[in-house]
Amino acid sequence: MGDASARRLEPVASDSAVLGVLLGGDAMTRSQICAATGLSRPTVVDVLARMSGRGMTETETRSLGLAGRNPELISLSPTRAVGFAADVGGSKVVAALVDFAGRVLAERETRTCPEVEQLAGQLGELRRDLSREAAVQLRSVVTAVVGLPGVIGADGRIAHGDNISGLDSRDVRALLRRHLNCPVTIENDVNLAGVGEIDHDGAGRAGTQVLISVGTGIGMAIVHEG
Repeated sequence: MGDASARRLEPVASDSAVLGVLLGGDAMTRSQICAATGLSRPTVVDVLARMSGRGMTETETRSLGLAGRNPELISLSPTRAVGFAADVGGSKVVAALVDFAGRVLAERETRTCPEVEQLAGQLGELRRDLSREAAVQLRSVVTAVVGLPGVIGADGRIAHGDNISGLDSRDVRALLRRHLNCPVTIENDVNLAGVGEIDHDGAGRAGTQVLISVGTGIGMAIVHEG
């Protein structure tokens, strides 16, 4: 990997490290976050500034009754920053709002719109409906992950997603970003199912695994060494 590619990945890795620590649920000082992640204080300060700007964190000043400055405790905001997730199949869409601990706040299932522009509008409507149901402000939905059938290209186009017309002719990532009004990650739906098995069922302990999905189509995900 070249130096430029490594530099692009550094903020992503740092953000993930800080988020992973805060997902433990306990409020922490900046010094504690530095110790837990191994990141430098300037890096942690930059990451927390980005997270605060997205509404992902809240800060509490706790008095210790000692001389000097009281420490600021930082934690994830359970409702001010939530994620939108959607599993788009050939016949149905399952969508949910989740907090950063992975708890489902609201969930809905509906038939899949057969054309990509209609589908993008459908997902935007689901985001609004679920936000109302969960009593969450739309601006609190700060990220989205959408699982789609087919092979995801670097240009946002999707090959072999034959159940939904237009996936291969549009930048699907950019289209969804406009309708969902937040950063969007798109991934093959079966790959996401494989990740879900590891995260929620402990399947990663088995090392390499293969997940086969049989639905409107057939798909397979391979997870190598967890």
